[in-house]
Amino acid sequence: MNLSSDTVAVLKNFSDINQNILVKPGNKVQTISTMKNILAEAEISEKFESEFAIYDLPEFLRAVELFEKPELKFNGGSNVQIADSNSKQAIKYFFADKSVIEEAPPIDRSHRGAYATSPWLLKRLTWTAHIWAFYWL
Repeated sequence: MNLSSDTVAVLKNFSDINQNILVKPGNKVQTISTMKNILAEAEISEKFESEFAIYDLPEFLRAVELFEKPELKFNGGSNVQIADSNSKQAIKYFFADKSVIEEAPPIDRSHRGAYATSPWLLKRLTWTAHIWAFYWL
């Protein structure tokens, strides 16, 4: 599996909200802040086949960025091999236990509006809220 640049951008934005993430099967990813006041969901182009937990999302993204054309091979629920399709270099990234990850709750859309936004705008809103200490935003 190859991660698109849009998916990497979404994950980078999510890492600003919470450094860990639980990815469930399908093409949607969610995160929630540790204070549980920011909840985000994004639909991505890739479809994950199994559930996995990443404790340090920025570290995982740095591992992916080590390679020019990274290819991810999931080995059950324990790890992923990140390899470069142009060379023989590869690393194995181990997943965290899901019990140590802050799991985002299902989003109830019956009482709330659904908003679509770009990764750039999400990052801008998060940064503005951080600067002005609008933790309720």
